Amino acid sequence: MRTQMNLKFRNLKENVRTQINNPKNFKTAMNVFMVTMFVLSFIFVFVPTGYATTTFTEDIKSIAFKVYGAIAAISTSIAAVGITIAALLYFFSSNGKTVESASAWIKRIIMGWVFINAMGIIISFITSIVGTSYQWKG
Repeated sequence: MRTQMNLKFRNLKENVRTQINNPKNFKTAMNVFMVTMFVLSFIFVFVPTGYATTTFTEDIKSIAFKVYGAIAAISTSIAAVGITIAALLYFFSSNGKTVESASAWIKRIIMGWVFINAMGIIISFITSIVGTSYQWKG
């Protein structure tokens, strides 16, 4: 088993060396690199700078607020549906095993929902320690 793995690794290494040393592959890679550099330099030269009205950290904060809001909303709706189903099983089941399982699922759902929605508080606390410019105001 170990010798097979060593053989496969050696073959892979040789194959990679062959691909890197192939002038055709190198030329293709250099052409892709040059086209990418040309496009990026064209964008930097000809696109006006007036579009960048916000700073990088403000952009990250706004994206983080939107993502966290979406995660909190989705987790709340899923938790409500899950708890409703588990509560229906808990109250209307005559089987003791099903009642215990539903009770355990209600506890798990509540713990998960609290953890997901407490992430904003945790991030706020950590960013307040780091500095005032990175504070979470969600």
